[in-house]
Amino acid sequence: MTRGGDYQYDNRPETLTASHRNGFSNESSQGHRQIGLRCAAGA
Repeated sequence: MTRGGDYQYDNRPETLTASHRNGFSNESSQGHRQIGLRCAAGA
């Protein structure tokens, strides 16, 4: 499962499914650090 959102901005458990998009953190050639994976087994 992929999750959007800034891991520094919305890292509280109740907001882990939220998405915060307000521009890009890196140049597009360097990738985007704000896309991550989360295991649903512990949810």
